[in-house]
Amino acid sequence: MQWAALEEFIHFDGAIFRTLKTLAAHPGRLKAEYVHGRRKTYRAPVQLFLLMNLLTFAVTAWNGWNTLATDLYTYTTWTAHQDIARKMAQERLA
Repeated sequence: MQWAALEEFIHFDGAIFRTLKTLAAHPGRLKAEYVHGRRKTYRAPVQLFLLMNLLTFAVTAWNGWNTLATDLYTYTTWTAHQDIARKMAQERLA
């Protein structure tokens, strides 16, 4: 019984790739398809959410990234959002 539920979440077929492609190319279409009852072609939202979280944690562990242990200097110097981080840090320190 437990394996059937696990298999349902991690089973790879064309649905996951169609879902990701539709999300990337036409973000609103997936919701419209789901609302109109055309759900068989795509992954369910909860399955997609859990799969993306699993993928995020796996990539983070593989790369050795640890967002919670990143120092302030890195955030305010080497990130894409360094200006926002620097402003927030200055406001907090003031």
